[in-house]
Amino acid sequence: MEKHRMSLQSLKSKLVILTEKIQKLEESLATLTQRYEKTLKERKELEEKFERITKEVSDQAEIQNIVLSQRLRELSESLSTKETTLQEVISKANLDPSLQRQLSEKLQQSLEAKNLVLKNLRYSIHHATKAYNDAIRVYEAKLVEFGIPPEELGFQLLPTVTSTMPAGLVSS
Repeated sequence: MEKHRMSLQSLKSKLVILTEKIQKLEESLATLTQRYEKTLKERKELEEKFERITKEVSDQAEIQNIVLSQRLRELSESLSTKETTLQEVISKANLDPSLQRQLSEKLQQSLEAKNLVLKNLRYSIHHATKAYNDAIRVYEAKLVEFGIPPEELGFQLLPTVTSTMPAGLVSS
């Protein structure tokens, strides 16, 4: 009988210990569940913010491309008109060949300066496109780290002639 009583006491003390462990584990579970829900909420907010910012940047880049294309078209038309006018003036003026050569050189210098501006604008477009594509790649890599398939968000890279190697344009 004594043996059974000691066994019962031992089991009761083990029950108390296990009950305390269960209570601590349940509290820990509740805490972890709250943290998980908070993290999910933060992730959703970050995704929404990223989508909004990406759309804004994309829209701004598209508008800038339209403006630049329009400006290029206007400048091309203006150049064509001015070249035609210059040819008419030269033919009507019967200018001296040396003066005609000087005018041609000045015109050539002006064209080279404008071509340099165009080259710089193209570089800026490529730079912005590269930065956008790099940001998308970094974001997709982070999604994979968190176990989210990147296809769910549907971000698409912009077509570009730049490489896919990191260029340090985006900090991770």
